[in-house]
Amino acid sequence: KRASSLPDPRTATGAPPECAARVGSPDPYVKNKELPINPIASVGPLPVPDEKKRKRRRALREDEVHVFLRTARAEDERRLGEGRGMIPQLPLWALLVERGSRWQETVKLRWCDVDLDGGWAVFRAEVTKNKKQRTVSLPKALCPLLSELRGVHARISGHPPFTDDLVFLRPNGSAWFGPKDQNDGGGRELFYATLKAAGIARSDVRGSSVDIHALRGTAVTRMLRAGVPYPTVEKIVGADIRILLRHYEDLQPEDLRDDLERMNTAIPGTLLPPQSDMGTASA
Repeated sequence: KRASSLPDPRTATGAPPECAARVGSPDPYVKNKELPINPIASVGPLPVPDEKKRKRRRALREDEVHVFLRTARAEDERRLGEGRGMIPQLPLWALLVERGSRWQETVKLRWCDVDLDGGWAVFRAEVTKNKKQRTVSLPKALCPLLSELRGVHARISGHPPFTDDLVFLRPNGSAWFGPKDQNDGGGRELFYATLKAAGIARSDVRGSSVDIHALRGTAVTRMLRAGVPYPTVEKIVGADIRILLRHYEDLQPEDLRDDLERMNTAIPGTLLPPQSDMGTASA
């Protein structure tokens, strides 16, 4: 008897099963004349603070990628000449643009994670967002830059880097991350300064912005544009294919048009037969 008097587990309010479909919305009660009006019909969605809104990011165009990386190299030379930074940042930006790794997992790469001879980088499970290790091939043009970077570390420290030393450091030689992993260590400011020097706007007329995380979308878009299969892109960046398409892919209409133009068309070449053929047919 007591069990039969307990609230029905299928409903949140203990209403009888036949009323379960009506729980949560006043509209059925209005329809059945149990309520004169819907008291929350005019209530709109709650306001969302700006810091909680999802950012609209855009991928860098191919010409912007080249300008950005050339500018990064020029900025390295400028800081070195001014004596304000001895560690080049070009290899860091190049890896982010080419392979789309996340900022935190990239700045936590150690020399033991990088195989310059084989051209591989291992993102260990303890530094990746999904806690899964993945091995990524390095761009061939990046390996010589990383070798040079290793030499720079050796000249500054006076000895070859140890295997557990970080690959990417700030211009002053300190780590990019602090006690709190969420702290980018000034990477955002350096990225925006490089972006400004390259003449690339931080936002466009659509309100889409370019930040460090947009480099991840840039890499994904460039890979898809080059025809890299989805499963391969998924393994390189360490994200589910649905997330890639929803948040990172930024193919433009001309990209989609070029893809479709590669299909063999079945459309005839002319609308009507030539005039001479039409005249022969009528005769």
